[in-house]
Amino acid sequence: MSLLVTNPVGAAPSAAKEIAKEMLLTSFDTQSPDLAWRVVNDGVMGGRSSSDFNLADDALTFSGVTNTNGGGFASIRSGLMDFGLDGFTQFALRVRTDGRAYTLLLRPKNQRISYRMDFVTQPGQWQEVVLPIEQFQASWRGRKLNEPPIDPTSIEQVGIMIADGRDGDFNFEIDWLQARR
Repeated sequence: MSLLVTNPVGAAPSAAKEIAKEMLLTSFDTQSPDLAWRVVNDGVMGGRSSSDFNLADDALTFSGVTNTNGGGFASIRSGLMDFGLDGFTQFALRVRTDGRAYTLLLRPKNQRISYRMDFVTQPGQWQEVVLPIEQFQASWRGRKLNEPPIDPTSIEQVGIMIADGRDGDFNFEIDWLQARR
């Protein structure tokens, strides 16, 4: 699904329609789509990390504790849906973190693998992170795979994960998530 911006009445016919350069996936407010987030921690494989998320003040806060003894990851993931990302080439998110390394996860339809890209931000300040979709690395259970780049039209799930190999508390806030051309 492409978003169209129409020009005011009287605009030149050649400029009547323009494809939007960005699409807001969520901004965590009451007017924004609910992506049906859920927690997935390393407990699924016997790990001991714990996490939760909270929606407040038009932001999502994902926080908890990672424990590398038996796993070492915590994540939140959206529900499965058709995001309509034909023609989009980047994900952008506005975040404020504790300075640890985080991962944006993308999952294609009907596949068990996911695609991931790690990023680090400065602690305690809101920052915009832009991640090119073609640079996401295919993986399965944390192992890198040699697969072709993900097709944006196949993306059915997004997620945020922490798996930086460190034990301890983490705190990740996200203000909005966009797809960009």
